[in-house]
Amino acid sequence: MTLTKRQRLARILEFLVKQNGWQDRPRRIDVVAVEFHPRRWFGPKPVIRHFENAVLRGGQSR
Repeated sequence: MTLTKRQRLARILEFLVKQNGWQDRPRRIDVVAVEFHPRRWFGPKPVIRHFENAVLRGGQSR
């Protein structure tokens, strides 16, 4: 995930926190990646990866 995408997600999270009054609630951004084989109909099943706390404040990565 690029720095720009991480920063965008961090900004969206902060907007939602302010708009909904969630300042006192725990928060995190997880990322789910799905990797498909180029020949998806005949190839192996997609690989699914879950990255907890993938984006930290300001868009930094873990």
